[in-house]
Amino acid sequence: MTVKTKSKRLFLALLLPDEMISFLVSLVKKLPGRPLPPDNFHLTLFFFGQVSSQEEGKIKETLSGAVLKEKPFTLSFADLSFFPSCSRPRGIWVKVGGRDEERLFSFRQRLGEEFLARNIGFDQKPFLPHITLTRFSKKEKIFKRNLPKVTTGEFSISSLGLFESRLSKKGADYFLVKEEKLRFSS
Repeated sequence: MTVKTKSKRLFLALLLPDEMISFLVSLVKKLPGRPLPPDNFHLTLFFFGQVSSQEEGKIKETLSGAVLKEKPFTLSFADLSFFPSCSRPRGIWVKVGGRDEERLFSFRQRLGEEFLARNIGFDQKPFLPHITLTRFSKKEKIFKRNLPKVTTGEFSISSLGLFESRLSKKGADYFLVKEEKLRFSS
């Protein structure tokens, strides 16, 4: 008899501080499209797709070890942009960059190498630090010049979250499976 194990659709993201979520909520009110719920505002690092409970355990182990070596990131929001392109927009995102952008790319690279060394697969698309804010359900005539400028100071990100994504007719719902605080100590 074959025992069927339930798999989960997982991704790993940096968690935004409450004040930045509030900022994005107010920004989204000025944007066209269907706003994403504030609980969906995060910076995705890795999308794993469907994983078994054994693979989930390996992801959690890897994550726990990685946060011991990393201090919080100081980042900021940059420009708003359409995805996948201005000519065929399906939504709007805000680019994330700032003081620790290069360190963020290095951290993601190291963490990806650790996942691969443990045979944990993930989506290999190039990393573009961003937060999705709105989506369009149909083609809309939207021009980039209509997007407001984003002005915000730096903020600190000190937590990573492993999320389960459950798909429904209304879109994806995200559930926090595990949170890890970045806790580098010298």
